[in-house]
Amino acid sequence: MQMVKKVLFFLITLLTFCALVKLGWWQLQRAEEKRELLSRMVDNGRIALRWDQVTGDEALGGRHLSLVGRLRPEHSLLLDNRIQSGRVGYQWLLPVEVTEDQPWLLLDLGFVAAPENRAELPVLPAVPSQARLSGRLYRPGHNPLANQLRPEPGPVTRIQAVNFPQLSAWLGRPLQPWLLFVQQPAELGFERHWRPVTLSPERHRGYALQWFGLALAWAVVAALIWRGPVATAHEPK
Repeated sequence: MQMVKKVLFFLITLLTFCALVKLGWWQLQRAEEKRELLSRMVDNGRIALRWDQVTGDEALGGRHLSLVGRLRPEHSLLLDNRIQSGRVGYQWLLPVEVTEDQPWLLLDLGFVAAPENRAELPVLPAVPSQARLSGRLYRPGHNPLANQLRPEPGPVTRIQAVNFPQLSAWLGRPLQPWLLFVQQPAELGFERHWRPVTLSPERHRGYALQWFGLALAWAVVAALIWRGPVATAHEPK
């Protein structure tokens, strides 16, 4: 029985250690992906697109796009759990229709603070029916643990994640798999800052060190438990 307990303890220790190390390596991989993404966006920032050149190709991230379209405020979305300068709120996403037979594009119109009462939604300003827009394309960060739309219908729909297939089904219209960070007109919407990635490569590396540190601490604690209490020799009186 004692042997079975030791084998189980060893297996649990090994699996936990491997899981912690794997999480550390995953964070390092994410750091490299973010570094490459930011580098590509710097290069793409020198390239301008026409509307008919917009596709789902990931290589378009960071490129400039100018268009004239019809704004659809009746389908406004508030992306929940955004934080800016210590304030909790929403990111206002507004669909724009360039032509009736083409997919809509979601505009990023910035951060709006949430009221103290969660049952209330912020009041959004009026927007023109049509506008000439310019900005940069990007895709929001993807969290595999929180990637469901979870729409809450109301005067404005509150959502928990930007899931393009689910959003398309909810709106009943195809969507381009991009957000347009609106730079002009600057007065449209709320304050916004160009931040194409949620977590920087440095943050991911910091998280990786934390996971590796936990793995090391787990191994040390497991080794001490495995050895058991150390007997202390007493000198004869």
